Amino acid sequence: ALRVFKEVMTDPEFRQDKIDLTISQMHSGIDRRNDDPQGIAEREIADILYGRDTPYGWSIEHEHVARIQREDLQQFYRRYYFPKNIMLAVYGDFSAAEMKDQLEKLFADWTPEQPVVPAFPPVTAKPAPGVFLAEKSDVTQTFFSMGLLSGTLRDPDYPALEVAVNILGSGFTSRLMSQIRTKLGLAYSIGAGWGAAYDHPGTFRIVGSTKSASTTEALLAARAEVERMRAAEVTEQEIKTAKDAVLNSFVFFFDSPAKTLNRVMMYEYFGYPKDFLFEYQKKVAAVTRADVLRVFQQHINPANLSIVAVGNPKDFGKPLSEASKVEKIDLSIPPMPVK
Repeated sequence: ALRVFKEVMTDPEFRQDKIDLTISQMHSGIDRRNDDPQGIAEREIADILYGRDTPYGWSIEHEHVARIQREDLQQFYRRYYFPKNIMLAVYGDFSAAEMKDQLEKLFADWTPEQPVVPAFPPVTAKPAPGVFLAEKSDVTQTFFSMGLLSGTLRDPDYPALEVAVNILGSGFTSRLMSQIRTKLGLAYSIGAGWGAAYDHPGTFRIVGSTKSASTTEALLAARAEVERMRAAEVTEQEIKTAKDAVLNSFVFFFDSPAKTLNRVMMYEYFGYPKDFLFEYQKKVAAVTRADVLRVFQQHINPANLSIVAVGNPKDFGKPLSEASKVEKIDLSIPPMPVK
């Protein structure tokens, strides 16, 4: 198995028939990308938060895929897949010394060199507050995603933010669920997450759906819950439930060898301390009600929220303009370029 792995790793064929199949599948995916209204909301909020001309925010179009040639893949491989730019990990029941010796012998003749790979472009986006409407006439619900740029996993406030956002929108006892679904009956599903990333700002998002007629009310109600989190400390029961939920989720980080290996590799790749997860666990346990209020006031400003709504405005009970200035999103898909 290692010999086959080494052959694929060091001398990939990039067969033209496989390239053609993949390109065909990508074109089909582009053609179908507006079929899923929640997918539209998630795609468009990323475009808006990061900027449509950045690696984190742009959309792949037919013209981009049509330009890809076999030579492009070969050049990309040579530039990035070389020994000094690769980490290899093996997990299993074996002698570590023997496995290391076997791997060193196996890859001894793989010696290409390339200059050091430059850093990925930093995120420089600014808040883009407002409501962005993607009109879709064939739906009876409005699917929405609202958010702003968050932070990285190494941010000192990350543990408190994880607990805070859990209180806001994770599970049936969360504020969003209790208020917007249970009390007001405006949404069947709604939740929130602080999507911190390893090496660049992630995104804080509130995601949900509502009847078309209650679109504006649901969006305003969700924003009101964000404001309420900033107005006063949460209850003792809320912080206890949230901390227990976050801490209990740790078991799922290591419930398979693949997850364990992947997590260890990610920390190593991005330069995190080896004990990062366990220190994070301690910091979650130490989060206080005052911490939750402070980080919400500092990091989550409802005035900076971008809101994407995907639905049929003819069926909205109240105009979206009651929530904020509305900008329409163009969902048209540029056609395949003519050869």
